[in-house]
Amino acid sequence: GGANLLLDPGCRYPTMATTVGPAGSGKTISVQSFLRDLPLRDLTGLPAAVGVKVRPRSTPKTLTEDIVAALEEKVKGTTSFK
Repeated sequence: GGANLLLDPGCRYPTMATTVGPAGSGKTISVQSFLRDLPLRDLTGLPAAVGVKVRPRSTPKTLTEDIVAALEEKVKGTTSFK
């Protein structure tokens, strides 16, 4: 499934996965468990994946801010997105 693609060391390109399902079906718990159990990358010590919860009615700016926060970085400028 999607987890295999995300963790494939032979994959040379960044990958992304989405988790969808009805409310209360365990999406958040499943993703949190998956991310918690991932080993850190050997060379960088960084996680192999990060989770970003998309807020309702997200704008490009708020989504970008959420991704940057998930990467534990600080916003270093502004975007033209509203």
